[in-house]
Amino acid sequence: VKELKTPGVRCLSVMPDFSCCAIGLEDWTIHLRRLMSLHDETIFEGHLSPLRDVTISPDGKVLASGAEDGEVRLWDLRSGKPLASPPAHKNPVQYLAFSPDSRYLASHDLADVHIWSLGNKNSYTIGFATRGQLLFTPNGKHLAAACSASAPQGEQKFSLKLIPLP
Repeated sequence: VKELKTPGVRCLSVMPDFSCCAIGLEDWTIHLRRLMSLHDETIFEGHLSPLRDVTISPDGKVLASGAEDGEVRLWDLRSGKPLASPPAHKNPVQYLAFSPDSRYLASHDLADVHIWSLGNKNSYTIGFATRGQLLFTPNGKHLAAACSASAPQGEQKFSLKLIPLP
C-alpha cells in the first residue's frame, strides 16, 4: 500500500489496469500519477470552480471531471489535451460514470441526469432527483440511479431507476 502524500485531495479515480490514478485537488487541478512511482505525469487544468468528481473511462483513454459550477470536462489521457465536453449542468456536478464500453458518460447534479455520447457528441437530459452514484449495468444497456422523493410526513422515499440507453 502506497500512501498518497498530497494535500487537499477532493476526489480520486483509478485506471482500470491499476497503472495510474487521477487525483482531483483543492486547487481545482487534476494530477495523473503512476501508482508505482507516485510522480506527477500530467496535470490537467481549466476548471473555474472546485472539483466534485473525477473518473477514468474503462478503456483508459478519457478522463472526465465535474465541478461545483456545473461544468463537466473531458481530456484525452494519452495526449493530455482537452476534448469536446458535454453541456454544463445548472447545479454542482455530484457524480460521473462511464458506460462499460466507454461510449457514454453520465453525470448528475441532484436535479437532472445527463447522458453524453462520446462518439456522436449528442447528449440528453433526464429530469429526476438522484442522491447517489450513477452506475451502468454490466452489459451497458441501462444506467442505474438512486432516486428520492419527499413523502407527506417529510420522509424520503428512495427507488432505483433503470434508464435505457439509445
